[in-house]
Amino acid sequence: MATYIGLDLGGTNIKISVFDDFFHKLGEKRTPTEVRFGSEHVLNRIYDAVLALLDELHLTCQDITCMGIGVPGILDIKNGISRFSPNFPKWEEVPIVAWMESHLHIPTYIDNDARVNLYGEWKFGAGKNRNNVLMITLGTGLGGAAVIDGRVIYGATGSAGEIGHINMFREGRECRCGSSGCLGRYVSALGILRTFREKVQLGQHSIICDWVNNDLDKATADMLSRAYDDGDAVAIETMRETGELLGYGLCA
Repeated sequence: MATYIGLDLGGTNIKISVFDDFFHKLGEKRTPTEVRFGSEHVLNRIYDAVLALLDELHLTCQDITCMGIGVPGILDIKNGISRFSPNFPKWEEVPIVAWMESHLHIPTYIDNDARVNLYGEWKFGAGKNRNNVLMITLGTGLGGAAVIDGRVIYGATGSAGEIGHINMFREGRECRCGSSGCLGRYVSALGILRTFREKVQLGQHSIICDWVNNDLDKATADMLSRAYDDGDAVAIETMRETGELLGYGLCA
């Protein structure tokens, strides 16, 4: 029986699942990415998590047919290299495929994280049997991918669908891509928290301030969502502004 690993490399969490050849999930694991410590640390986090999950399932690396990894940012897919990811510090020209294959000895493939999400929905989910599909991913960052006339679009540089870098403001928040005012600096978990903090720093009070003892660095997107559900005025204003900006970006 063929067995596969699917891995989502997120800015906050690494999510791993093991599937059989009928795509039945055999098990899954989630672990913090800890991107602040750099690329080598993140690669070791992946390595440790994969081995731990396989051990739980009484499998070895030799039992795995191949592994696919969804990676945010700009990639050299052919050579298995993550060239740049805006929410990952100390992360340039990372040889993910070579590193994984030399350590785990599992054939490994990478693609953009939004694009692999798109493949899943197009083949098995909401986009099944559709010739035109748009995928928007909202997490630590903002991503996108598209099927046009039955073909997944890559573009000349493999970056088609990177809506997080649509320029929304001429002089906006700086982005690690080298530009400023990028949509993903506002519409993302990191962006929405920055918007929230700016409002509090200008004098508005939120219930979240009480939850974190006024230490805004401890505020999370989950807290913001809960505060919104509780009717917190600052959370509601932040969410509405973010949603409106996303709408403008999708129309751009």
